[in-house]
Amino acid sequence: MDTWITLTQDDVLASINNPELTAALNTALASGQNNPLDTLLPDVTAEVRGHVRRRNTLGQSGTLPQELKNAAIDIIIYRAANRLRKKAIAEDKKADHDLALRKLQGVADGSVAVSAPDNPTTEVTSAPAPRFEKTRREFGYEEERGI
Repeated sequence: MDTWITLTQDDVLASINNPELTAALNTALASGQNNPLDTLLPDVTAEVRGHVRRRNTLGQSGTLPQELKNAAIDIIIYRAANRLRKKAIAEDKKADHDLALRKLQGVADGSVAVSAPDNPTTEVTSAPAPRFEKTRREFGYEEERGI
């Protein structure tokens, strides 16, 4: 089994256990609106890859680690519910969404490990930039006396 996967609409739809949200997604398609999953899938995949990129090698473009599949799906379901104005569903999914974001932050910080890709990307990824703290000046003209 591949350690990095491409997230599909079928993955998301299989995880939605709320008939109201499923109906809302189908209604959005029926009324001529764009399917929110068409934009949410690549956006959330890019967001997940951004967190992984901080400390790990990336897989091929458009893929994410298998370990983060559920986190990505939780984020997508929450954002789809918000986009479709299903506030009650969004409130139910908020805890899962927040937990998923904390997991992604753990990946970025290095406290949550993800598997290395079977087929690493050849795209250039930026390394984390160094962070410098501003030093507090200990001395200044106010502290100098008798000079």
